[in-house]
Amino acid sequence: SGEVRLREKAETAARLSERRREDRERKADLCRKIRALELKPKTHVKDHAGQKSVLSKTYAVPMLEDMSVAELKERLVRSKRIAEKEEQENRVRIAAERADRAALVNEKRANIERIRSIAGEQGTKRR
Repeated sequence: SGEVRLREKAETAARLSERRREDRERKADLCRKIRALELKPKTHVKDHAGQKSVLSKTYAVPMLEDMSVAELKERLVRSKRIAEKEEQENRVRIAAERADRAALVNEKRANIERIRSIAGEQGTKRR
C-alpha cells in the first residue's frame, strides 16, 4: 500500500508538471501572438517630400507573462479586432486613392483627346 501510494503520488506530480508545462507553452504562444499584432508596423505615410515612411507603435507590452491565460486570450481577441479594423480602414483608403488616380487619368486622357481633336481640325484647315 505504501508503494502504491508513492507511485500514485509520483504519477500525480508528473501529470501536474505536464499540465503546468502545457500552460506555460500556451501562455508563451499567446504572448508571441499578441506581441506580433501589437508591435507590427501600423501605417505607411508619405512625408512632405513624398517619401514613404513607416509609423509604428514600438511600445513594449508589459508583463504579459504575468497575465492569466484568460486575460491573454481576451487581449489577443482585442488585438485581432484592432488589426482587422486597421486593415479595413487601409482598404477603404487604398480604394479611395485608386478612384482618385483613375479620375485623374481619365481627366488627362480627355484633355489629350481634346488637344488632338483641335490639332486635327487645325491640320485640315491648313490643307
